[in-house]
Amino acid sequence: MKNSIDARVAFSFKGETYAPSASIDLDAHMQASGSLPDIHPLLAHANAIDTYSYLYEVMEAHEIEFANPSGLAAACFADGVFDIPCFEQLWREASERAVLHDIARQQLGVDDLEANPDLKAALLAAFEAGKASR
Repeated sequence: MKNSIDARVAFSFKGETYAPSASIDLDAHMQASGSLPDIHPLLAHANAIDTYSYLYEVMEAHEIEFANPSGLAAACFADGVFDIPCFEQLWREASERAVLHDIARQQLGVDDLEANPDLKAALLAAFEAGKASR
């Protein structure tokens, strides 16, 4: 399932009201860098706001509103607040589980790793040992 969320920031500048918004593909950012970037520059870019302008500085001073989370983002969203560290952790865990499932399927012919808890535990232990040795 795709992980995404809508972001919006509303503010006034020089007597005009602005509400730049964007739908953010969280998977694309996580795959690219392993974490989510600052959201304000994403909103600026998506709405043709120069990041070296006073308009951008005013926008940065306002809190971002989030809505319509999908996938894992929904588990980290409550009352308009998106917990970015929560999402990053859940995304990493899901990515690791997907790798384990692929290994079990390709190397061992096991399609349902959840039905084999001992095998899952062994693969996870090997995975963690590999990460720790880096």
